[in-house]
Amino acid sequence: MFRKAALQRRCLILSSEFYEWRHLYRLNKRTNQPLKTADKYPYHIGLKTRIIFYCCNLAKLD
Repeated sequence: MFRKAALQRRCLILSSEFYEWRHLYRLNKRTNQPLKTADKYPYHIGLKTRIIFYCCNLAKLD
């Protein structure tokens, strides 16, 4: 599925930081079961030792 993209459409993205969503499921107070919808919190990701880091990506060309 990704073979052609992995061989021909690779790219590097320069970034200093990014955010990823963290999903936390709370428990129902009455039944003690997890709720169906999660609370979403932004989770900051970055490096302390470097200003810029690289993320690899497979590009999609239309």
